[in-house]
Amino acid sequence: MNTWHRRVTATLLALLMLPAASAAAGEPSMDEFVQSYVDAHMSESRVPGVVFAHVDRHGTTVKTFGSADLDTGRPMTPSTPLRVGSISKPITAAIALELAAEGQLDLDAPVDEYLDVDLSDQYGSASTIRQLLQHRGGYSDAIVGSHHPEAQESVDLDEWITRVPNRSTPHGVVASYTSVGYTLVGAAVAGVTGESFAEAARHVLFDPLGMTDATFTQPAPVDVATGYGLEDGRLTPYPLDATDLVPGAGLTATGEDIGAFLSALVDEDTPLAEETVDGLLRPAGPAPGLRGFTTGLAQWRYDERSVLYHGGNGIGTTNRMMVLPDEGVAIFTAVNGEALTGMGDPSTQSLFVSELHRQIVERFYPASNMSDDTPTLDGQGVPTHAVAGAYVSTRVDTASPLRLEALVAQSQVAHTESGIVFNGRGYKNDGTGTYRSDTRAVRFLEGPDGVTYATTGGTGSYRKAEWWETLAPNVAILGGSLLVMVVGLAVGIRSASDRVRGLMIGSTILALAFVGLLAYGLSTVKVMELFTGLPTVIRASQVAVLGLGAASLLGPVALLARRAELSRRVLGSALAISMAGLALTSWALMWRVLPI
Repeated sequence: MNTWHRRVTATLLALLMLPAASAAAGEPSMDEFVQSYVDAHMSESRVPGVVFAHVDRHGTTVKTFGSADLDTGRPMTPSTPLRVGSISKPITAAIALELAAEGQLDLDAPVDEYLDVDLSDQYGSASTIRQLLQHRGGYSDAIVGSHHPEAQESVDLDEWITRVPNRSTPHGVVASYTSVGYTLVGAAVAGVTGESFAEAARHVLFDPLGMTDATFTQPAPVDVATGYGLEDGRLTPYPLDATDLVPGAGLTATGEDIGAFLSALVDEDTPLAEETVDGLLRPAGPAPGLRGFTTGLAQWRYDERSVLYHGGNGIGTTNRMMVLPDEGVAIFTAVNGEALTGMGDPSTQSLFVSELHRQIVERFYPASNMSDDTPTLDGQGVPTHAVAGAYVSTRVDTASPLRLEALVAQSQVAHTESGIVFNGRGYKNDGTGTYRSDTRAVRFLEGPDGVTYATTGGTGSYRKAEWWETLAPNVAILGGSLLVMVVGLAVGIRSASDRVRGLMIGSTILALAFVGLLAYGLSTVKVMELFTGLPTVIRASQVAVLGLGAASLLGPVALLARRAELSRRVLGSALAISMAGLALTSWALMWRVLPI
């Protein structure tokens, strides 16, 4: 090549590289942006350590910051084991999809075909594996006591499936997030492979993808990153836990492991079956324009675009996975800090992660790929326009005192001339059972049980409340019973004998203690704390109402046996207190507050 050719070539190359050089000079790279974000926000957000994995079709980068253990000073590294919580679910979905691609598992078969239990109930035959993977199996999110600080207290899948709760809604109608469904899928995987779920995961997915340190074995490895929560303003370590819901929440993996999994989703030369990738990345939904979900992930919509994502909140951990299929990009962020500070309130650590992902989308992938032609799922029920009333989340755990969430966290729907008002926002009827605002939509469906359901897309749905689940009758029962007891005590206490006076005072104190302790416990408990069981204050309220029930049953018998020695005023007051006590005890039984 002569000098003239070299000069022309050099000039053309320089001109071609000007835009890239300009962009590089004006905008930070992904690595530079993440570094600056962590430097600016890690300390103020009280984040002990961070793992960040960025995957595209050119490769995988895993960056780490801070500490895996503050006491020992052990640094966070790409090979540090992490408790990734519900990030377990897309991994379990991939395992089931791989087995289905091999012909070993029928996704549209009832799950109990692969189990030694009959899971049919009031809603008919068992949910299918596909429904469970899409959170359409009808199960509520039963998390209370599902994790154990002492590993020996956890149960294996064979024992767990013998005590699976009944479904709380019909299967196949709306999506409602739950770990129960994924745990059933894991049990089916174990049944069809003849191995434990952890062994099957290793053979089916981890070894082929090179996820060398990933494991579902309980408890987690001892070198796992320590999880932290804020107690009195200080970062406090949480004990290492084991879970009963292993396929839905029990995965331990490194940043490199999760990077390998995400790489398999976006790599054109993936070792995964085509059906697996399609199942994980192709969303469907309840109606066009609503957020959909895949077999393992859900859509999350930012202002200008949508992505596929999954979160993972564990005891002292916060994780978030995001996939942009069109760009061939995936991101994973984990911090060893608690996700929630109360009953759904995000922690500073959780906000650190969600804000990082939002800024990444806005800076690096702002183009819109939001589609209004997301395929609509079959079997979604019949649209209905009789939608006004109170609605409760279908995710509510109906087998524990958390059932009271349905009472204190209701959504209201009211009719207007042009549509409805849902949680204070106006929506117009489009004539198909879907109501739309400028940026949101809600679809109403009638289930085979005749109940109206509402969904805003994704894995969040609502059920129209029965009249007895609304606030007014429950306030009347609680307030009326307490008022009767207090008035009865005031009327009859002066004339009563010591024994009767003690019964009346004791019953009233138990009633007040029950209501007070229950209200305090539900207002102060953290969701993460519920993983290991009900807090002491709620247990104390259960003891109080058990005592109240016993006194209310035995008290009238003793009083009537002595009725000749009691004035009508004392006898009437004592019986009124007993009847009010029985009303409170029956209310506690109905709302699963009694430990029965």
